[in-house]
Amino acid sequence: MNGQGFARDFKKSLGVEDEVLEKKTEMRPDAISLLFNSTRQRILQHLCAHPCDNLTQISRKINISLPTAKFHLDKLGDNGYVISKQLGKKQVFYLVDMVSDDIVEILAVLNEEMVNKIYKKIQEMPGISQKELCETWDISHQGISRYLKKMLDLELIREMKTGRYVRYFTTDLLTRLEKENKARLRGFKKIILHTLKKEGLKPDLIRSTEKELVVTIKLGREVSTLKLHARPFTSIFID
Repeated sequence: MNGQGFARDFKKSLGVEDEVLEKKTEMRPDAISLLFNSTRQRILQHLCAHPCDNLTQISRKINISLPTAKFHLDKLGDNGYVISKQLGKKQVFYLVDMVSDDIVEILAVLNEEMVNKIYKKIQEMPGISQKELCETWDISHQGISRYLKKMLDLELIREMKTGRYVRYFTTDLLTRLEKENKARLRGFKKIILHTLKKEGLKPDLIRSTEKELVVTIKLGREVSTLKLHARPFTSIFID
């Protein structure tokens, strides 16, 4: 392999070529809309379903490089579509007006793969013991305890001691938060439609329910469909 070929492959492994390509696309005369970009659409759709993911999670889940994810998140953030918040060493991202600031940490914790799995298992098997949870994934008691503590601290689950075992149950916290967030989500849908119209994308509302918002957007002869989840406390558990 010659030097140029090696350099090109090395850049590709880092996602640099992706970023350069995206920047070239930005400079095309017909690239006049921020949201008429397939990668940004995917990020928008992902953050509707999984608000408060961090950069690594977004990159992995929608299969783009870290530099490409950062490039588009910066664009969306600079233009007022996405907010980021620092939680310890992690920076998490969510759409403006979709969720309130005080529930960001709850959603971020539930986005952690192992926490998500454990929470779903407790939902499916109320009263499951720590021993049974350990056996499910072959994880040490110390490892499971760390995840359970995160959920206990946020009041996502509760524990009950029965004889030798401590058993776990989900609380009604997510149900309550979802009800409280309904009005905000109605406003969020209006904001999205207004933003698309302001972008010159001629949005055509196909369907608007409590679960989702489906809208087609047009730019010249190009047509695209956006399907946005509108129940983050439910979609967060969909792989």
